[in-house]
Amino acid sequence: MRLPYVTEERLPSGATRYRFRRGTVKVTLRGEPGSREFLEHYSKLRDGVPVVASKAIKNRLLGWPGSISRTSSAGSETILRHR
Repeated sequence: MRLPYVTEERLPSGATRYRFRRGTVKVTLRGEPGSREFLEHYSKLRDGVPVVASKAIKNRLLGWPGSISRTSSAGSETILRHR
């Protein structure tokens, strides 16, 4: 199955991952090609619907070098800056 904006990447481990790449957006698609999860994720990305990042990705973003995380005086807002 060939879908616009989807590329297949072979990893050194021998595994295959499928990436959606359109403009500056580059996301690894969830699920197996042809599965309901895969096609739903692809459709959302193709249609420009924001896709929520997994908790693991959010945690990785908070740990990037050069990022600053602090809580506002109200205690409810986290401010992030990337260099």
